Amino acid sequence: MNNPDKKAFSLVEALIVMFIILLITGLTVPNYFKFSSSKKLDTVAREVSNVLRSARAHAITNRKNCNVYFYNAGKTYEMRDFFGNLIDKTYKVPDIITIVDGTNPFPVGSGAYKQAEFKPDGSGAWGADTRDVKITDIYSHEKKVTVVGTTGRVKIE
Repeated sequence: MNNPDKKAFSLVEALIVMFIILLITGLTVPNYFKFSSSKKLDTVAREVSNVLRSARAHAITNRKNCNVYFYNAGKTYEMRDFFGNLIDKTYKVPDIITIVDGTNPFPVGSGAYKQAEFKPDGSGAWGADTRDVKITDIYSHEKKVTVVGTTGRVKIE
């Protein structure tokens, strides 16, 4: 009962279309995850630099040292005033991102954490050296947040 006027797709044609759709999906999904990870990396780098800049501004405004502490092997960080009071909140890093020591890391504080301390003149308490942290993702992409000790200038590289 073949009717030449009836138009339809054959099973082979439908399978070819499904194969093409799966192929395109398979090629784009991994790139999406890398893109998403890259955006999270940028976001964390901006947050870290903003917290460091805020700590510097707080030290200048209040004429007292202000610190940024990096805890838990680079999974949390926070800003504290001269007396150790929490300013703002504790920031958590997404699971796929880690904050690690840069080529010239911040000094270790009295506990198991890294400490970026700003003096009332805005400079870093560690002296003239430039200090940095590297922020990496699971795909080995990285950003570096650098603080110049003499001026307290914060930049993302």
